[in-house]
Amino acid sequence: GRMTELLQRLEPASDLYALKLELIEHCIYGVDIEPIAVQITKLRFFISLICDCERRSDRPEENYGIPPLPNLETKFVAANTLLRPKQPEEGFRNQAVEVLKTQLTSVRNDHFRAKTAVEKKHLRQEDQRIREALLAVLGQTSVWSSDEARQLVSWSPYDQNASAQFFDPQWMFDLGEGVDVVIGNPPYVQLQKMQTQTDVLKAQGYQTFDRTGDLYCLFYERGWQLLKEGGHLCYITSNKWMRAGYGEKMRSFFAKKTNPMLLIDFAGVKIFESATVDTNILLFSKSSNQHKTICAVADKKNKNGVKNLSLFVQQQHLTCDFRASESWVILSPIEQSIKRKIEAVGTPLKDWDVQIYRGVLTGCNEAFIINTAKRDEILANCQSEAERARTAELIRPILRGRDIERYGYKDNGLYLINTHNGIKDQQPRIDIEDYPAVKAHLDQYWDKIAFRSDRGDTPYNLRSCAYMDDFSKPKIVYMEIMSGNQKAGFPAFTYDEKEHVVMNTGYIMSSESENLLYLLGVLNSKIGKRIIQQYVIQLGDAGYRILAQYTTKFPIVKQPPQERAISTLVTQLLEAPTADREAALNAL
Repeated sequence: GRMTELLQRLEPASDLYALKLELIEHCIYGVDIEPIAVQITKLRFFISLICDCERRSDRPEENYGIPPLPNLETKFVAANTLLRPKQPEEGFRNQAVEVLKTQLTSVRNDHFRAKTAVEKKHLRQEDQRIREALLAVLGQTSVWSSDEARQLVSWSPYDQNASAQFFDPQWMFDLGEGVDVVIGNPPYVQLQKMQTQTDVLKAQGYQTFDRTGDLYCLFYERGWQLLKEGGHLCYITSNKWMRAGYGEKMRSFFAKKTNPMLLIDFAGVKIFESATVDTNILLFSKSSNQHKTICAVADKKNKNGVKNLSLFVQQQHLTCDFRASESWVILSPIEQSIKRKIEAVGTPLKDWDVQIYRGVLTGCNEAFIINTAKRDEILANCQSEAERARTAELIRPILRGRDIERYGYKDNGLYLINTHNGIKDQQPRIDIEDYPAVKAHLDQYWDKIAFRSDRGDTPYNLRSCAYMDDFSKPKIVYMEIMSGNQKAGFPAFTYDEKEHVVMNTGYIMSSESENLLYLLGVLNSKIGKRIIQQYVIQLGDAGYRILAQYTTKFPIVKQPPQERAISTLVTQLLEAPTADREAALNAL
């Protein structure tokens, strides 16, 4: 695709093969950590060249006049892009090093167009000889340790099954001054899942590093490092950095270190079939922020238009001014004005006396979640009234995310065997020996509960949950992934006083001092809908994944004089939701 774009801009003459060869040799470079990806890239370039290779002879000994394909080992390399080797600048001021580096560059240039196996073998041997000489010289300098020098100079581009544990464009491609364009589709891996590698990446000094963040964020910064001043970068990545908490450093970096020129958010449209996340395209230049980012959002209404991106952007674009670390939301001027007004008078939920918690994870729902008939059976199997009483208290009614509706919930007839793990220094964990009938039930699932990852001190206990008591208090409940369908009742928050335990597909809001009925009214109002749309990343066609990192930022007005009226109306809505009462709430 990049080759085609370059050819279109250059308006080539008839010899496309020669022009393509020139572009590959002098303009295009690639790096990937996987050797197989590098091999596939080389194959694609070979195919591109062959397409414009004309048969100019009938003599097989002359290969029918078809020129041999170039050797691309020094153009596309397998390496860890994010890791930079240590390079004291003084080491390059050594005259012997400069001479040898020039020789090495010459050998690799010759290797690109080498035509015979003998010639390639000779050049590779010469490459190794020069690298060994470089290693000896660098090892003698005081600014290099032998390990640092060996790591850099021992790298060979010709081992097609190896992947270097570093990437350095100066040593690998002779690109010391930076590049004009960086293009890529970085991997999406949560840093907290990378264990020991996370510390190695942190030691690299990335400004965008956040332990709760994602690997693709570091690729943005690494690409920026590789650019010349005024160069451009364009990536396809997950769009979560735009609003997620871990994206704060990323947004600040873009606003202060780059000029974001174009942002296309595919939040509501699965544009790339192979992508497992909602994506966006960002184009920035390595220059000062002009605060005029051309933006476009693809959603259900205009998803057919994205087949021609250039036309789509021309027709749908808005101009946004993105500053510092605030959430990046693509809005029209009037929507931006509304957002500013809400934020000016609202107080973020993190500054309220409100606790927001995710529901309980059992690790084996099959064993720990039971229906009414099974609950009755367990209670019937209790050997005494005392055991039956404490067992009845242990088994709690539950709400799943799918059960929660706007101002109500479905009675699902399901219960949780709440063998909690206790709270350190406050509450002891449940001892299964005190509940023989429950133990007999769970023993039927021993092979599954014994080896699950989410468990407490024993296989019978649930994982630790410091806020288990909050499920016994009055609370606002809502599903984690909330449908954005207005007909389905969006937004969909409700109130629970019946001590339901909410499962991990839902969330709760609890408070000892705040008026939860008032908060419920605001969240379910048109203002609440607007806040969700502007603070929560849209999850494809499904709706919104309302994580705590978003809800803590919701700006809600503290207005005691109106809270009583709104609370009274919300109480009536919980009893019987009607259109008239909804309209009255929005008016308030």
